[in-house]
Amino acid sequence: MNAENEYRHLTLEELATRLGIAVQTLYQWRSQGKGPRGMKIGRHVRFRVQDVVAWEEAQLEADDDRDERRREIIESRLPR
Repeated sequence: MNAENEYRHLTLEELATRLGIAVQTLYQWRSQGKGPRGMKIGRHVRFRVQDVVAWEEAQLEADDDRDERRREIIESRLPR
């Protein structure tokens, strides 16, 4: 990550656009303890780019794990 992005913060609107979801979804995720880590700066919510990238990477790993589990289940149901 370059130095410029290291200290960049995204607004709720910018993060929603980046993820292709509604801002309301981000509010719901925050109330449920889901989604990327955010911080309150005064009355504003901001997300560090590095935290968003880390969360996105974790989602890729979670998807890989789910795909592997699905393959194992399907293979266990196949006739031998």
